[in-house]
Amino acid sequence: MVIERLYLKRLSNDNDQTVGYHSPMGVLDSPTLTFTRKEYDWLRSLQRKKRWDWPAIFSTNARGDIWPYVRHGWTPEHEREEVRGLSTVIDQVADIYLTVRSDGGRFFIDDNWACYKGEDVGGPLTVFVFFKMVE
Repeated sequence: MVIERLYLKRLSNDNDQTVGYHSPMGVLDSPTLTFTRKEYDWLRSLQRKKRWDWPAIFSTNARGDIWPYVRHGWTPEHEREEVRGLSTVIDQVADIYLTVRSDGGRFFIDDNWACYKGEDVGGPLTVFVFFKMVE
């Protein structure tokens, strides 16, 4: 818990905006998932299309299906490659995300947290789960 509080202080200023990161960011009262570097690397390997700005990006829907990022905007069903069950970490992240946004959507994985973007283009990111990696 102390690690999470210290991290929050470094992550955000008084207005819950990130200092020097991707864009403004809000932080929800978020759980912390603990997993190994090997599990994190496996999660990253599930990506079909790499992006320079995020280690991994996934989407989920209200049914709990999970698929990796392949294009901007809505992903047609025939382009979705189901990955639920291949990584307990991504399954847990998606399940937590669905408690925050029941319809699902796209979420972004960083080394230390997962977040989602609001409806407004260029709007703030919202962190919904923190990560703690152990050996």
